[in-house]
Amino acid sequence: MRSLLVILLAILVLVLVPLGFVIVNSWTPDVDEALLDRLENQRSCENCDLRQAGLWWMDLQGVNLTGANLSGASLWWTDLRRANLSHADLSRTSLWWAELQDVNLQGASLADAVLGRATLQRANLAGANLGNTDMSGSNLSEANLQGADLNRAHMLHAILYGANLRGADLTDANLFGVDLRGADLSGVNLTRASLSEADFTDADLSGADLTETLIDTAIFCRTRTPWGIENRGCPAAPAAGAQSSER
Repeated sequence: MRSLLVILLAILVLVLVPLGFVIVNSWTPDVDEALLDRLENQRSCENCDLRQAGLWWMDLQGVNLTGANLSGASLWWTDLRRANLSHADLSRTSLWWAELQDVNLQGASLADAVLGRATLQRANLAGANLGNTDMSGSNLSEANLQGADLNRAHMLHAILYGANLRGADLTDANLFGVDLRGADLSGVNLTRASLSEADFTDADLSGADLTETLIDTAIFCRTRTPWGIENRGCPAAPAAGAQSSER
């Protein structure tokens, strides 16, 4: 019985590996070798045309891609830590599980991109276009999103702990279950946004536009709001003098 299972497993490997290779190569167009050399060896490809390029699992740490056109590119699991993508076009790009810590995306366009489960701690996204972008489950703790366009963005259960969202546009955005503890949201536009179960503990929402915003189940604990300091949903303090019943 055991030998039969081994044989079946070997057959599956022999069938699925080549099939996967064919599928990947059929979905991702070849990248020009000269461009690959610039990416991998010269570590600089300013204003390069990389539309629909297949750059899966590549190590692009610190690469200069200022102004590059990466629209529709596949960057699954790609390591872009500390890369410079300022003013780059990443619209409709797939960035699932990509590593984008400390990346510079200032003024970049990520409209309609998918960044599910991506790591963007301390990323600079100031003034970036993130309209209709899916960032569900992504980690944007301490990221700079000042003045960013997040209109209709999907950010379910994303982490924005300590992030700077000052003056950002979050109209019609879905922030269900988002961690915004200690975040700066002063002056943001949250018109018709969904904030259900979001955590705004110690966050700053002063001057924010909350017109038709869904906030009924959000946590506001020591939160600075347009109507003053709000304390709703704070964890209950332990009773004074409470002792364990265990001896």
